[in-house]
Amino acid sequence: MHDQTETERALVRLGEIYAASGKDLAPAEHAAVRLRSTLTGMGADAGFVATLNGDGQTVDVVRVTPTSENFVRLAFPLSAPYPLAATLRHRQPLFIGSNLQMDCEHPGLVRMKAEDHACATLSLTVPVDVLVGAVNVTFE
Repeated sequence: MHDQTETERALVRLGEIYAASGKDLAPAEHAAVRLRSTLTGMGADAGFVATLNGDGQTVDVVRVTPTSENFVRLAFPLSAPYPLAATLRHRQPLFIGSNLQMDCEHPGLVRMKAEDHACATLSLTVPVDVLVGAVNVTFE
């Protein structure tokens, strides 16, 4: 189980460190603003910042794209077959080069978009190895 207060503090710090926005945003949104600013340089088409809900069983996600100022909020169970949920469950990065690779190496994981694309998913931790969330970046 994670400490929601520590999660929020870490994400707020991330937003403050990079001066993500002067707007009144939730902690995960601050992190998403910073992620958005790097998507274009990476050639990525979307990015996701995920945190565990206070119940420890639900993943709350903020999706950003390099071309939109809007956030898309998603939620799904920690047991869901998505790369973000898998990274949170196993604390292991996922690097997937195509839908075919995902089908072969990660049976049961599913894409939120049907198009063939690559993704990288990494867990976020703070000192003392506390898991605070995960980040996913997708590439066409």
